Amino acid sequence: MTSPLLKSARSNGEIVELHFETEEQCFLPIEAFANIPGFSILKDREVALHPAVVCGLLTWSNGLDMSPDALRELVQAYALPREATQNVTFPVVERTMSPIQGDTMPIISMFYGIVIMMVYDEGSRHHLPHIHVRAAEHTASISILNAEIIAGSLPSKKLALVQAWIILHEEELMTNWDLCRKHQTPVPLSPLQ
Repeated sequence: MTSPLLKSARSNGEIVELHFETEEQCFLPIEAFANIPGFSILKDREVALHPAVVCGLLTWSNGLDMSPDALRELVQAYALPREATQNVTFPVVERTMSPIQGDTMPIISMFYGIVIMMVYDEGSRHHLPHIHVRAAEHTASISILNAEIIAGSLPSKKLALVQAWIILHEEELMTNWDLCRKHQTPVPLSPLQ
């Protein structure tokens, strides 16, 4: 059974409130996230204040994201009791996106904790048609033409899944690449199943 997806998330820099599609609500201390390898940046209050939900996944303004299963494990281990959160308030904050992480890229597919994005940037060092992939703390740019990594890295199992997905969707990916070159939004593609 897969873990439920999120509907919304907000933070006051110390506590994160989560609302799941199952209508479940829970609160987690920011330390629960900040102690995960690769997530220590959440000790920075400015980053901790900006969680968001993208396609059911918890994401942060600096590009971090968390799979539903990993989030479910955190909830089971660190959820705060309801009485400890009765007087918690949350500021109204705008979610800002880091241009360094490329978080403004449209997400075109998600599967098995992998997020696939695409954007065309004429100033990019990658002139080949490519996608951007994020899997936990790993990121990579991968060629559409040969499914090889152009930059970054992914764990071998995640890379194999992405390569299989690229082969299945090569024609659609090239159509999306052409849309991006015209500064149009690429269309979502079905996930690997």
